[in-house]
Amino acid sequence: MYVGEKRIIITKHKKSKPSRKSFWRLNSPGFLSGSLIILIVILCSCTNNEKDFDHSNFKVDVKGTPLSPMPVRGNGDPDLSFIAPIVEGTSFDGNPVKIAPTGKPTVILFLAHWCPHCQTEVDMLGSWIKDNPIPENVRFISVAAAIDKNRPNYPPNLWLEKSAWPIETIVDDKKNSIAEAFGLP
Repeated sequence: MYVGEKRIIITKHKKSKPSRKSFWRLNSPGFLSGSLIILIVILCSCTNNEKDFDHSNFKVDVKGTPLSPMPVRGNGDPDLSFIAPIVEGTSFDGNPVKIAPTGKPTVILFLAHWCPHCQTEVDMLGSWIKDNPIPENVRFISVAAAIDKNRPNYPPNLWLEKSAWPIETIVDDKKNSIAEAFGLP
């Protein structure tokens, strides 16, 4: 073939089939793609998903007098100066979490995975807290409450993980014992 004044010779070479040995070499495409597939399978099997979340595994212990139900309307909180119940339970990853008097102010935020207001609060508060860390003399804890596998945004652990929620979270039990002890309907 001629291009302009230069002669270009194009020849077809028969490619030899790679040997079985070369397929498994560390730098071969076969080895790399095989390794990638194995890695993806391992990661997918280890990923926390809806089937891994078993709400019945979360137990809580509530001690003390429950607070009165929060009024829908009225003159404020009837238990304003009362001592809140002491609660012991676990986080989503099984670490012990306790809500009890510590000598410093404590903010307790109740969150329901299916609640659109809670979802907005998690997004807004999460990014605000990243820019404005909670003071060391204040404890901020959230309660994953009203968990229902038939409602949207389930399971709650994936929702909070996806939202990069930076606050320690205790998981309420199936009876919503923590929410009830704090006067939530």
